[in-house]
Amino acid sequence: MDDIFDRNIGVWDEDFQKRLKGITVGVAGVGGSGCALLDILARNGFGRFKVADPDYFERHNIQRQLYANDLTLGQSKAQVAAEHLKKINPDIHLEIFQDGVTTDNLENFLDGCDFVHEAIDYSVCGLK
Repeated sequence: MDDIFDRNIGVWDEDFQKRLKGITVGVAGVGGSGCALLDILARNGFGRFKVADPDYFERHNIQRQLYANDLTLGQSKAQVAAEHLKKINPDIHLEIFQDGVTTDNLENFLDGCDFVHEAIDYSVCGLK
């Protein structure tokens, strides 16, 4: 077993820890709750993610979004999330949906997901 996740044993067993690598979680919206969830799941050993967000970090995101800081301003939220997750676990499998979730890619986004977390800020975007 990978020593990164050794401390999870006791909360769950080694077999379950190994199974987490194959679970796919779709996260639509990588702002406040989406980025926090991604971070927690990656640190617990989940191994596959579909990440969707068409937005870019702005200064007002810094006070409430985990990946927002002076260095990420103007950068794609989905891409920054992917880079951050790879730093936690380089073996993570990521599929990035740079345009967010749209009517054109919804089926592809959902395909293969074991779980989906929707954290889209509807006040600033519309489903295309």
